[in-house]
Amino acid sequence: PGRLTVADLRSDVALLRDRRDTLYVGGPVQLETVQLLHSLGTGIPGSLHVVDDVHMGGDPDVVLVYAQSAAESIENSAISSATPALLAASIVGVERFYDTTAVSPELFLGTRVELDEGESNRLGLVRGVTNTAPLVRRQARISEGSWPGAGEILVGRLAYAKIGCEPERLAVGRQVTFEGRDWTISGQFCAEGSAFDSEFWCRLPDFQQALKRQDLSLVS
Repeated sequence: PGRLTVADLRSDVALLRDRRDTLYVGGPVQLETVQLLHSLGTGIPGSLHVVDDVHMGGDPDVVLVYAQSAAESIENSAISSATPALLAASIVGVERFYDTTAVSPELFLGTRVELDEGESNRLGLVRGVTNTAPLVRRQARISEGSWPGAGEILVGRLAYAKIGCEPERLAVGRQVTFEGRDWTISGQFCAEGSAFDSEFWCRLPDFQQALKRQDLSLVS
């Protein structure tokens, strides 16, 4: 099926606006996805914003789902941790790799990153992810080291520039501190010049625990 504009879907969205849980469409998405999300009705937890990832400068084959109240700032989004399972079970046409559905729950935040004791004036972007992230965030490839384990992080190839340090300071095996925890760098990744290149990635449960949060920022 072809891609539709927001105007093409406006009448469909209007049908849901009187429902307690409303689906908002912020960019072109595939018709089957919209129809099936509509059919979930109040089964979708909270008011969600659905946008094609290309609208956010990413992959045109990826749809992002986050809180409608967050507008364009995904850092301000908070959605139920039940959302990924609900979407994975309800949407027809999501890619599967063997027994794994390409649905990525993520927690995304800008936070202070400390490289040396007592220093906390560097702002970094941290994304908590699961092992399904590479199925969806297909630009990202590990260039050195390995996927992070407990208490570890992956570092984007341009993260050093984002936080203002020398590349060597973010080498595999070094440590950084954010959200009151020390994190060991397990690997580095490159993401084809996308915004992910400037991020730190860690395990979603570790980041949720550090932030004392159980919710998510988005599902991709």
